Order: sequence, then C-alpha cells, then structure tokens
Amino acid sequence: MPNGNYTVCLTLIETQTKKQLANNCLKIVINNVTPPTLLSPTNGSKICEPSPVFLWNPFRGSIESNLTYRLHIVEVLTNQKPITAIKTNPCFFCTSGITEPLYQYSMTGVPFRNNQTYAWYIGVQGQKKEIAVSPVWSFTWNECNGVSEEGVEEEEEGHEIIASNPAKKGIPYFFMTSEQRNETVTVVGESLDIYLENKEIVTDAKYFIYNVEDKFISTADIKLGPGLNYFRIPLNALNILPSKRYYLKMLLSTGTIYYINFRKLVLTK
Repeated sequence: MPNGNYTVCLTLIETQTKKQLANNCLKIVINNVTPPTLLSPTNGSKICEPSPVFLWNPFRGSIESNLTYRLHIVEVLTNQKPITAIKTNPCFFCTSGITEPLYQYSMTGVPFRNNQTYAWYIGVQGQKKEIAVSPVWSFTWNECNGVSEEGVEEEEEGHEIIASNPAKKGIPYFFMTSEQRNETVTVVGESLDIYLENKEIVTDAKYFIYNVEDKFISTADIKLGPGLNYFRIPLNALNILPSKRYYLKMLLSTGTIYYINFRKLVLTK
C-alpha cells in the first residue's frame, strides 16, 4: 500500500440475516522509507583528504517532514568485516540531526589514522529512532604523501596514485560531483576550495562560474593530474554577493562535467 494515513474497519455480519453484529475501526499509518544509497567515499576506496565529504542519495517515500540523517563511522579491526565492525565496535565518529544528504568531516574532529580502514553507514531518524539504514561501506585513509615537489607522482606500496595537485593542510575542501544537485556549500573566506577525482586521466579542464539565474560570472583554464586534484578558486576579484547562490561548472577535455553549488557566508558584526 502507498504511504499514508488509513482507517481500517472490521465489521461482523451474520450471514443469514445480514445483521451487523459488531463494528470496529482502527487508524494506522504506513510510512515505508526507501533507505539512502551511499555515494562517496566509494566502497573499498582509499582516500587521503583530512576532511572528506560523505555523500549519499536521499531517502524516498516518507510522509514525515522532520526526518534527519545520522552518520555512523567506526574503525575496522584486522580480519574484521565492515558489517561486523558496525555492529560491535564503538563509534569513531557519530553525529545526528543532519538535514541534507551530505556531511563534511570537520578539520577539528578526531583525525583519521594512516592506513586505517573505516566502516560507515547512514541512518534515517524519525521520532528519536532509526527507521531505515543504508548498506555498510568501507574506506581506507592514507596520508597524502604520494606527490613530489615537482608534481610528479611518487610510487608507494601497490604503485597506486594517491593525489595530484595535492591538498594544503588545514583547508577543508568540497567534493565536486558529476551530477548537478540541490545541495549548496557555504564558503568562508575569499576562495572556493574544491576537489575532484580525475578518473579519465585528462590534463586540461576549464571552469565556469554562474549565478543562480545562469548569468556568466567568470572562467579560467586549469591543469589536472591523475587521481585526486585539489584547487583553490579565487573569489575576491569577482562580484560574489553574500548569501546569494552560485554554481561552478568544471568541463574536462573529454566532455565530462563536474558541478558544485556555493554561497558566501554572510558576515555579521
């Protein structure tokens, strides 16, 4: 049955006389929620950013308007499965009351440990209880030390490329997605700090900044390296108004497009 409020009535009728002997009605609520599906960090991936952005597709089907998300992260022990870690291990980091399908880990939070695997999932909460949960995914955190001073990738154990255009310490970066979403990040300061994963190994890209009415603001060419790429997009020379919504579109030479919506923080005295 579709989600909604229903009244279910039972009536007892004598078959011969068709006389109604009893009647009772009960109000019920059907509120099935489709669990959220996880997007990033991808399952089994290796990441190095100190404040990664956790992304997931929102739940669907609820008739309640006050549902929120809970992010649950635990450390996975040696020879332990992620689902077992979630069930038995204490929280490495857990937070509730998230209203949008994304969460950026704080730079002031407990730092991730090098070469440590973590399991995570998203729960949907309503009336102080969990009514739906996502599958459990895992990722391994490694320090971003796979790039030389000249920007040439250094080979580490497994010969895996970790990052090109590496992140600067102390800067929280926002993740760009290949789908234009409704979520908007808040920029504090005079630069939009973003990162993306260059899976196509292209070298040339161009970004465009527009306001919410699709009015062109600025553009520039950038160079990409393989793997993770971190950028600081300067905003101080642009006519970016506080609280107004803008978006940046990154066009790769292959035609792939990445997006991020942003607005500047409104400073109050």
